[in-house]
Amino acid sequence: MDTHSSASTAISSSILAGIFFTAMSVLAYQVGLTRVFSIIMWHHHAYLVVSVALLGFGASGSYVAVQQNGIANQSGLLSRLNRYALAHALTIPASYLVVTRMQIHSMNLLGSPENFLAFLFVLGLLAVPFFFAGLVMGVCFQAFSQQAGRLYGADLLGAALGAFAAPFLLHAAGVNGTAMAAAFFAGLGALFFSQSASWGRRIAAGLVALCLLACVGFSTNTLFWEIPLDPSKQEMSSAYTADPRITKVFSTKIPFSGGRHFVWKRSAPDMTHHAILHSAIAQLDIWPEHTMPMLGGGEFGKIDRQTTPMRMVTQDGIGPTFLYKDAGNLKKFPSLDDSQIASAYVAQKALDKTRPDVLVIGVGGGIDVMTALYHNAGSVTGVEINRAMIRMVTRDYAGYLGHLFSDPRITLIREDGRSFLNRDKAKYDIIQLTGVDTLTALSTGAYTLSENYLYTVQAIQTMVGRLKEGGIICYSRPIFSPPHPPRETLRLANTARAALEGLGMESPWQNIAVLQAGHWASTMIKNGPFTREECQTLTDFSNAEGFKGLVFNPWPDHTQKDFPGDENLRQTKKQFLTVMAGEDEERNEFMQQSPFNLSPPTDSKPFFFNYYKMSNVPFWWGRGASGNMWTEFIPEFPAGHMILAVAVIQATLLAGLFILIPVWFWNQKGILSPGKGRTLAYFGALGLGFMFVEICLMQKFILFLGHPTYAVSVVLAGMLAFAGAGAWFSERLPCWTRKNLLIAGLTALALNLANAFLLDFFLDWLPGLPLGLRIIAALVLIAPSGFVLGLFFPLGIRTVGDTAPEMVAWAWAINGFFTVLGSVLAIVAAMTLGFTWVLVLAGLIYLAGLCLGPEAVKKRPI
Repeated sequence: MDTHSSASTAISSSILAGIFFTAMSVLAYQVGLTRVFSIIMWHHHAYLVVSVALLGFGASGSYVAVQQNGIANQSGLLSRLNRYALAHALTIPASYLVVTRMQIHSMNLLGSPENFLAFLFVLGLLAVPFFFAGLVMGVCFQAFSQQAGRLYGADLLGAALGAFAAPFLLHAAGVNGTAMAAAFFAGLGALFFSQSASWGRRIAAGLVALCLLACVGFSTNTLFWEIPLDPSKQEMSSAYTADPRITKVFSTKIPFSGGRHFVWKRSAPDMTHHAILHSAIAQLDIWPEHTMPMLGGGEFGKIDRQTTPMRMVTQDGIGPTFLYKDAGNLKKFPSLDDSQIASAYVAQKALDKTRPDVLVIGVGGGIDVMTALYHNAGSVTGVEINRAMIRMVTRDYAGYLGHLFSDPRITLIREDGRSFLNRDKAKYDIIQLTGVDTLTALSTGAYTLSENYLYTVQAIQTMVGRLKEGGIICYSRPIFSPPHPPRETLRLANTARAALEGLGMESPWQNIAVLQAGHWASTMIKNGPFTREECQTLTDFSNAEGFKGLVFNPWPDHTQKDFPGDENLRQTKKQFLTVMAGEDEERNEFMQQSPFNLSPPTDSKPFFFNYYKMSNVPFWWGRGASGNMWTEFIPEFPAGHMILAVAVIQATLLAGLFILIPVWFWNQKGILSPGKGRTLAYFGALGLGFMFVEICLMQKFILFLGHPTYAVSVVLAGMLAFAGAGAWFSERLPCWTRKNLLIAGLTALALNLANAFLLDFFLDWLPGLPLGLRIIAALVLIAPSGFVLGLFFPLGIRTVGDTAPEMVAWAWAINGFFTVLGSVLAIVAAMTLGFTWVLVLAGLIYLAGLCLGPEAVKKRPI
């Protein structure tokens, strides 16, 4: 039978619709899985979604490529597609529900064989839906290679809608609802493939109805399905171990029963008070009330030390913040002027500055807002990126907080802090950032190695420009000092020094002071030199509160090499002095010898929390593998690098395996498949280059659009949609000639050079536009790249279909391999080169791949 007998038949609308909804389900489910991995493991593990998709798509591509049984007619094709699509739709909820009942010790994968096997089981099980979706796509491309433009267009347009819808589904229905929505889309795809199979239509219709009901149930909290947290997250938060009530409860809410639950594992009634708020950024868990010492992004001194009722709030099980009972009644919290996070207020009072205008970036549970109001702030502007966090403090727990955020002096804005700074023209006395982290995976999983645009040279320069004369930026962050090598606060201080130096200040260290409490420190950056009075007041404050004091004081004689205090504190001060005010030769030598990367991050390389030098990763990795991971994970173990390396190695091995299997099969069967090398180079370059471009454009549009979710949604959906339009248009173009391949490669290179070096020029003109107009502007700027890059895949498929039809599914599998691998390699390249040069690299990859690509053996009329 002729595998390609269907190629001469026009693709039916039902097949295109089935492809559209299958692709939509794949993207929605992949986005949902990044959130699952961030909850049941750690945010770094979201990279493994790449490996999961790679395993499924790669296996399916190889399977289709080696199949010898053809498809006699379109009815037989639909029957096969119906079976594959039904399997895809059924395995999404089945694998999801099994995996979310498992608990993985992700930080102990190397120390427990049972745990490691469970981890592999999770990856394999989650790959099954991607395998069946890959079969749907591979069979269609194999059967309709000469109409690949329409087919690929439907695929990309469906994927675009799935990517666009996923963040909104995560916010409305949570991770569980998003998984059920993905199964719903997959069921719709199966329905369109079930034209000749009534049994398949009935199964698909039933699945669609059930998944729709489940999605609605999760979005309305009628259904409850708890996803277990990684045990290491529990052990790393004192509140988990301090109160035995906080244990796991598995239950299902009984619909229409007044809130009753069917519970099959439960430890204490208080757990019914555990609430979950969903968002596309992170799941918020609001835990039962405790009476504990004051906590929150810093440390409190010994004066007015107090305990108070509070609720801990975690984001995907980590990044804790706290809700203080009756926070609106500030008289109940006398310790607010005894906290290390109040350092900037203490400094300003030395100069008799009162009623400061304050900007708080990262509102959390409200501790910074409380501190500002306690110090008689004239106004407080709070900027918070997580919609669920704002809902928590202004609605769900507003009463618990004593209506803190009803104070007329407070303005609360939902936006990325850096984007707000770029658009805001107001001036402030104090800009406060307390423990603002990137400890959750973004909604695509594309960014998970701790990039943050609030800790770059350009960010500090922007903030300095938003300060009034004598105003202070105050970062409160953990400080690791001897016997642990310093990293975080020292790198931040060095970044501030570079930022001020870039603004033309000859002695930038005079504008910086660092106050250490114990494990936390305030890095203060002033618009103007610190005075002796301010530094003395900060010193007196530290002494009174029992803090360690100024580990970098801009006023003492910087030729002094000995400092009072214990040896650890003395070493810390020496290191800060060397980095901040040392001679260039001394500074450079210290930076080179430090085991950590202390260089200032920039907007092109915004990986502030990536402290580990690539040359030192094997050393730190070895310390974790040898058994010190539990005690040294926080200060010394490069978990992100470990997961990134595993993902690259795993993807490379899987790609090699599944790309070579068809070649071995063809050689064994004596099947001629000319141009394998050119096919591999061409489709590999398309997959790798497209992902490089997509991730870099996401990075460039984050600050412009004001929210990572907007950037991810707009760029991902826009690139896929315009690429789909380009794929559809490719039906009008002839197959490749060598000349056309060269022209296409040069065009791709030119577009990427424009994105690298000209895009920022246009974006700088438009930040003041309303959000709707900024989204339209972003889509207009994305359109040329998306449209042109979308032409290449279907033209290549048509060419391969003419020259070696049995290689069509193999080519599709290669493209899928390098697409998912590209999402990891793009971050590796950005860490080394910066995002701007990754775009240049993408253009060169396109040029090389297109120049090496397969040429048509015959011309196709336009």
